[in-house]
Amino acid sequence: RPAAGRPPRARPARRPARARAPPRAPRTATELERGCASLRGDPDALLTFLASIDDAALPGVLKHSVSATILRAYCVAFERAVGAPGFSGKDAAQEKTFLAATLAALATTPRFALAAAALGAADKRAIARVFDALGEACAKETRDAWR
Repeated sequence: RPAAGRPPRARPARRPARARAPPRAPRTATELERGCASLRGDPDALLTFLASIDDAALPGVLKHSVSATILRAYCVAFERAVGAPGFSGKDAAQEKTFLAATLAALATTPRFALAAAALGAADKRAIARVFDALGEACAKETRDAWR
């Protein structure tokens, strides 16, 4: 209530919520891990962020090792991608090729087996669903590496 004789104060207008842009493509494993952590609650933005890294650049970004945190982010983002409504459409073959190539590139990074072994049961189920959706687009060697 306004005081007697004073006009009521106007409330400041609320600012519309801004969509947070995904971080730029990482150049180091630390930048990649920070980006994954900052986008943890937004699988679509996480997928966009992870897709910004060229498969050929992954060994350079992950010079010494890949962490379970990074693999977990790929599990979440790729599970979201294969569950998207348009995944079974006409562009699905191209999308499957991209996902399979990225999973294969990750499997060649240093200390991959150690990080993959540290994944939780939910993440392992998620990546199993991704491999099921990819079908023949993904090589058996890649599937075996992720188990």
